Amino acid sequence: MHELSVVQSVIDIIKKELEQHPPCTVKTVTLQCGSLSGVVVDSLNFAWEALSPNTFLENSKLEVNIVALKVACAECKFEFEPKNQYTMNCPECDTSFGHTILNGKELNIENIEVDEIE
Repeated sequence: MHELSVVQSVIDIIKKELEQHPPCTVKTVTLQCGSLSGVVVDSLNFAWEALSPNTFLENSKLEVNIVALKVACAECKFEFEPKNQYTMNCPECDTSFGHTILNGKELNIENIEVDEIE
C-alpha cells in the first residue's frame, strides 16, 4: 500500500509549510489526485486516519478531488476525456495511440485550511 508513504510525504510537506506561518490548527487538507495517479482514495483515507492521531493533524479532515483523464489526440490535436484509460479512440479522427496526456496524472496538495491560534 504505497498510499501510506504518499500520506507521510503529504504530512512532511504540510509540516514544513506550517513552519513558515503563525501557529495554527489544520482543519482540512485537500488533495488533487488524477485518475492515472495510481492512488486508491479509500487507502489514502485509511492512511490519513492511521497517521494523523497524536500529531498536528489530529482532528483534521482529508478531502480528495479526482481529476479526470484528459488527452489531446496525437493526430488531430482534439482534446477529449476517454471513456476508459485503456482504449482512447479519438472521437474526431479515430486515432487510438500516441495521445498527449493533459490531465489525470496529478497528485498535489490543492489546499490546506487552517485556523490561527490566538
